[in-house]
Amino acid sequence: MEFNGAEVLEQMKAVFLPVVQAMVDSPEDVYIEGTATQSKTVFISIKSLQSDSGKIIGRSGRNADALRTLLSAVGGRYRARVILEIVEG
Repeated sequence: MEFNGAEVLEQMKAVFLPVVQAMVDSPEDVYIEGTATQSKTVFISIKSLQSDSGKIIGRSGRNADALRTLLSAVGGRYRARVILEIVEG
């Protein structure tokens, strides 16, 4: 399977956005952006309200770790490395 960065990003957003929106109090204020490189690295950035970022990160980062695992599973289909960033604000 050839690496198509745009396709990988759309797959990740489709899987990931409903999960993150279910975790927060203001789902309409959650945005997911991303970029993909030719070296099969995908950068995903979650932007949410400051009050919701703690829910996304979770106690001791457990939710963030679970989200990274989910992203890695989707990225694994394309043999892509996934880097997750959670942005407050």
